[in-house]
Amino acid sequence: MTGTEFYHEPHSGVRPSRALIVLEVVGIFILFALYAGSPPPDVNETAYLCKAKHYWNPDWCPGDLFLESADAHLVFYWTFGWLTRLVSLPIAAWVGRVALWIGLSVAWRSLNVSLVARPGVALLTAALWLLGLHYCHMMGEWVVGTIEGKSVAYVFILFGLAALVRNQWNRTWVWFGAATMFHVVVGGWSVVAAGIAWLLQPETRPPLRAMWPGLLAGVLLSLPGLVPALWLTQGVPHATLEQAGIIYVFRRLSHHLVVQTRPVHFVARFLALVAIWAMLYVVLRRQPSARRLQTFVAGAVLIALVGALISLSTLVRPESAARWLRYYWFRLADAVVPAGVALGLAVWLADKCGRAWAKSVWLAMTMGVFCAAGGLIATWPTIWTTQLPRASLHEWGFGGSNRFFALQSHREWVQMCAWVGDNTVDDAQFLTPYNQQTFKWYAGRSEAATWKDIPQDAQSTVAWWGRITDIYQLHNSAGHGAEKQRVRLVSLTELDGQRLITLARKYECHYIILDCYQREPDIDTSLLVYSAAGSPASRFRVYAVPDESGPLQTDDEH
Repeated sequence: MTGTEFYHEPHSGVRPSRALIVLEVVGIFILFALYAGSPPPDVNETAYLCKAKHYWNPDWCPGDLFLESADAHLVFYWTFGWLTRLVSLPIAAWVGRVALWIGLSVAWRSLNVSLVARPGVALLTAALWLLGLHYCHMMGEWVVGTIEGKSVAYVFILFGLAALVRNQWNRTWVWFGAATMFHVVVGGWSVVAAGIAWLLQPETRPPLRAMWPGLLAGVLLSLPGLVPALWLTQGVPHATLEQAGIIYVFRRLSHHLVVQTRPVHFVARFLALVAIWAMLYVVLRRQPSARRLQTFVAGAVLIALVGALISLSTLVRPESAARWLRYYWFRLADAVVPAGVALGLAVWLADKCGRAWAKSVWLAMTMGVFCAAGGLIATWPTIWTTQLPRASLHEWGFGGSNRFFALQSHREWVQMCAWVGDNTVDDAQFLTPYNQQTFKWYAGRSEAATWKDIPQDAQSTVAWWGRITDIYQLHNSAGHGAEKQRVRLVSLTELDGQRLITLARKYECHYIILDCYQREPDIDTSLLVYSAAGSPASRFRVYAVPDESGPLQTDDEH
């Protein structure tokens, strides 16, 4: 047995025409686009694309702590960042999204036909996978979304899984190396899971000596992603690394990294999906192609289990646990367990397709899955209900009774940001509300700190946390354990005017933006330089920070 054994498509009837293949890919693309096609920016696009834009143009938002922190995703910035020099951020986002969804659609079909080559089945399994990703994730991870590093990495992982199913291990390692190039955590865990899959099937696996070309090529491809990630901790004192780990894991990203902080129903529904996958694993264990996929999923589940054990250790040794938990042990399982269930069901039914009851199950499952997927898309609020970017929903909130409130808040925010971009100098810096993440996107100006934009390197993480706790008066900042995760950041309007001016001067900010929805600010009204439509009662207001000679001037006043 070699790593490139001859492969026959399983469960195939007649070979599909090229037109049918294209139609199937287009159908999957439409499904993904309907699900993820909210107006930009999405929650992570503000970080990835703004960082990419700053990488290609350092004069854009100079002095911003997050943008000028270490670059952990260089390949992503090189692949998509150049677009930001030619087009606006929203257009760059759409170009990236379309490329991503095409890649995911082609890759998913490739994986599907490696197991079940019946025409149309790939569209069904894609819908089922999407439902599993949306409703059964445990730690808030996703694959089908908008443009960011991990989503691009999953395109290569799906191609790698298709090669693994075909027992083409050299190609598998190459694809996973390419995934690591775009996102070292996603690609790295995929390599580990593939290694576990290789160990679990000694009867059909190729020997190591047959895989060295693919392993070598995979390592070389991974270096552009691996080296910047390793560089983040070079020369950093141990105490700083430890402090940064605690901030990253327990303060900012516990919802992705610490399992006991997740709501019980998230964990329960994921475990229910794992139970369904386990039954399929047993049923399909004698089918080599399906078994190769499911042993990879088993590897991802084992990785998540180790992560859960480390997470539980935070109750007694949080400092040591933080050092390990920052590697997102649950990310791969959230993505591939739904894939294992979707494809496993298709293989099982394809094996039973000669029976009348199996054909009925095919029909019922097809109708049920597409009704569920259609319902999911129809009720997904950011696309059809509000037409708001998901990033804005995170900022201003959404729910039946406050739909108008969210829309109005978004419009006022964008209007204010446009004024800032038109009326302040390019290197102006701002104190901004902690709950927003789109100021740089809309205004193109630097800010002292924002809760969403946490740097990736240890030193910048500690500096960021210092700013967050100083500016926003963090509550419950003591302690490291999971029982002390709830924190509250205060609105800038809760601070008196002198404190605001002192903070602005400390962090070299020229302006202060206040969200005055819940309370009137205690600051000198003579410093006000912007309010919506000239109304002093508008929600978002911009105040100039006075220097020794008085308020700063805007561009129009120079």
